[in-house]
Amino acid sequence: MPSSAIQALFNMSTATIQQQIQQLNSDKSGLVLLNNQEMVRFTGPDTLTFLQGQLTCDVRQITDDCSKLGAHCTAKGRMIFTFRLIRSGDDLLMALEQSTADLVKSSLGKYAVFSKVTIEKDDSVVRIGANLVGAQQLAALLQLTLPQQLDQQTSSADASVCMVHGWSEQSAFYEFTLQQPSVELLNQLQLLDSQCWNYQQTRAGLPIISQPLSEAFTPHMVNLPAAGAVNFKKGCYTGQEVVARTHYLGKSKRRLCIGQVTLASKPELDQPISNTEGKDVATLVCATESEMVGSYLISFVGREDQTDLNISGSPIVLIDLPYSLEN
Repeated sequence: MPSSAIQALFNMSTATIQQQIQQLNSDKSGLVLLNNQEMVRFTGPDTLTFLQGQLTCDVRQITDDCSKLGAHCTAKGRMIFTFRLIRSGDDLLMALEQSTADLVKSSLGKYAVFSKVTIEKDDSVVRIGANLVGAQQLAALLQLTLPQQLDQQTSSADASVCMVHGWSEQSAFYEFTLQQPSVELLNQLQLLDSQCWNYQQTRAGLPIISQPLSEAFTPHMVNLPAAGAVNFKKGCYTGQEVVARTHYLGKSKRRLCIGQVTLASKPELDQPISNTEGKDVATLVCATESEMVGSYLISFVGREDQTDLNISGSPIVLIDLPYSLEN
């Protein structure tokens, strides 16, 4: 999360969350302050080789031209946290859900003592999500060219922009990483609330893994291979044997699904998802505001073939994933 001094410079929208989500999904400029994310910086000569042996993505692919989603797992293949990995000069930056940032140092730090690598939070970095029109506006201010392919990135000395998952062929979304941005730049931007980006990520079928869900799922349970966050040719990493066995020899019985539900208030992570018989059959991963008051977009882990699900008696309307789950 940016420091409080930096956050004080932002010009935040005063519209309702529903109106802001509508703006992000429209042909108007939509720029979202990602202050629900924390940035962790990895420095040192062993950074690449160290992370290559710990993460599901191929760290060798992280360049000024490419950024990747990934996860860090336990030896049993359970995800501790998920992230996007970004090149920053000789360093690597990890953007991840704020509540899981402390897990980075505790889980990776025990391995880092054997390598020349330093792991520290970096609150000087600002992250901004954008729809196409907003990205065109901000890229022009930063003198960056917008990338045209998923995970492709364009970079300058102090900024980069990456194309990230949308929910249709017509939707294009981007994430900007700004290192110590100027006051003049920040004052030019009107920014939407980070809840809008939670909506965008959930609609794109990406899991938002918060601290209470750490070690609850394997990468396959939340569709990370389909999102390009697991490389099966990179070699060994912590948890690789379990993840590879699921991929090549079996099939995960549970998958990430998305849907819409109408409730009096936003559901909590511990609220059960039930079938018509009243049995708890799925685990809620994320619930976000949507374009209408009282309607919530949710992601949950359950069986692919389950239908007629509900939360507290309110039916869940399932939404097709924007990608294929085929290997």
